[in-house]
Amino acid sequence: MIEVSALNKHFGANHVLRDCSLAIDAGEVVTLLGASGCGKTTLLRCIAGFETPQQGRVTLAGEDVTTLPPNRRDVGFVFQNYALFPHMTVAENVGYGLSVRRADRKTMESSVAEALDMVSLTGFEDRFPKSLSGGQQQRVALARALVLHPKVLLMDEAFNALDAKLRGAMQIELRKIVKRVGLTAVCVTHDQDEALTISDRIAVMSEGRIEQFASPQTIYDSPTTAFVADFIGAANVLPRKAADRFVADDQGWANDVQSIVVRPENFNLTPQVVPGAVPGRVDFVRLTGPDMAYEIALDGGPSVRALIDRHDHIQLDVGDQVYVSVRDKDGCKPVLGAL
Repeated sequence: MIEVSALNKHFGANHVLRDCSLAIDAGEVVTLLGASGCGKTTLLRCIAGFETPQQGRVTLAGEDVTTLPPNRRDVGFVFQNYALFPHMTVAENVGYGLSVRRADRKTMESSVAEALDMVSLTGFEDRFPKSLSGGQQQRVALARALVLHPKVLLMDEAFNALDAKLRGAMQIELRKIVKRVGLTAVCVTHDQDEALTISDRIAVMSEGRIEQFASPQTIYDSPTTAFVADFIGAANVLPRKAADRFVADDQGWANDVQSIVVRPENFNLTPQVVPGAVPGRVDFVRLTGPDMAYEIALDGGPSVRALIDRHDHIQLDVGDQVYVSVRDKDGCKPVLGAL
């Protein structure tokens, strides 16, 4: 449905996108994930038509749209601030695009009713945006995009204005709606939890480049670079020499592997001496809910983070001697480069 080929975009001397390429299948939900300034919003705007790259190509459903304006691309766009018209009712906001296209009244009424039903806002037609909650405003913005039946839905940091609990609920609701309608969707976010929740695949970006493009599980379990390992979830990116203290050399790692990623939940901690475990001392303890998070200063360095089910181990305190081992050696993954 969407193909981005070797996209380059710069604003003056600022090179924002560097040879970005990805292919998105029909019906997929893809997230562009990265820190502020990494180029993810610029890439989305190139797909939407709000920006034109200096090099590369964008195709939608096989059509080259690289230089087409946004209104000729058949995409729906949900902005970060929703961009609702305060003087219009919910129904008027949702039907605005249809009115621009000069749809007849009967078509507008049925289409608006259908779109509001999709986002569970039937009965809100005559209300104004100021009387709606943040989540309801977001759903109005989503309905306004859906009512035009676009080939592609694009969303730019659409959950930013919501509080944490509502944001989580709306992420799940969005994925359900998009999958039910059968849309292809591309979302921009800097929130890794959001990306893991809504995505079929995630494109992790850094300094204008796509570092890895894969499923959430692949990116979490098998990051290809140290940046991806550190950015997605909590991770211990250990120099090869330090990692060899936990994992034997028979893992089949290439000689040029510089660093290994070990997720905090892949560590075992015990106050008793265990053969093959590395001794250390507890530096920090934090309750995360069902788990206890520890920072352990290993004898001879470095420090590592461990996440342990708080119901399955003896309580450890700052200053306690502890022995650290890995649960699953196959879960220790080599990554390119070092942080």
